[in-house]
Amino acid sequence: MSGGRSSGYSFGDSPPAAARLALVARMFAPSTRALLARVDARSRRTVLDLGCGPGHTTRLLAEHFSGADAVGLEQSEAFLAEARRDAPLRTTFVRADVTAPLAPAPADVVYARYVLSHLPRRDAVLRGWFDAVGPGGVLVVEEVDRIETDDAVFAPYLAITTGLMASRGGSLYVGAELSLTARALGGTVRLDEPAYVAPEPSVVATMFGLNLDAWRDDPWVTARHEREALDRLADGLRARHHDPIRWTLRQVVVARG
Repeated sequence: MSGGRSSGYSFGDSPPAAARLALVARMFAPSTRALLARVDARSRRTVLDLGCGPGHTTRLLAEHFSGADAVGLEQSEAFLAEARRDAPLRTTFVRADVTAPLAPAPADVVYARYVLSHLPRRDAVLRGWFDAVGPGGVLVVEEVDRIETDDAVFAPYLAITTGLMASRGGSLYVGAELSLTARALGGTVRLDEPAYVAPEPSVVATMFGLNLDAWRDDPWVTARHEREALDRLADGLRARHHDPIRWTLRQVVVARG
């Protein structure tokens, strides 16, 4: 959900995509802060934020690991330019493909939030991330287990998004897979737990509307959904009332001995 990390990223790196990521940052900052609070910040010198987008998660990492150098890795030049504006001290942003060998490595903390879900060959990618963790360091990953809603607009939106991501080799609901793959890395699984987030439905509707604007002209979408149906979906997302929605997140911490 944090953008620009691969050429197959579904939501783009346009100004609306950046606005969407600002909403994502506000929605999920509390659950990420709660996760980081369970990771020892002492003696950490280098922290990598994979697929950092405009830098929201990098700032959270710099806040928690205040004695470390935080490095945000991102492919999108547009997002990197935004991230570099008013960057915190000891924070840098580097153009990089997070599916390739990571640098600088080894790192004391390697972190990714909603990145793995957009990538194919996720087992190999996760292995590469863990390989970048130095002795005594940790890999910290957050992904979506499931999204629950009975809303008549949210549900079809999520169905389309799930299909679009799958068409590019990704998986929206990758949490269970993450849990299994993390246990095969050979490290010590320090944490593997669900976290629950129930954001304000109106904020979710705005975020989904920005996503729809980004991908509604994608060939996979237009081959399967009439323009009129997408227009109705956009109108529905702009409506004032929506039913509750809840994310179940999978939060995993794997330590290298």
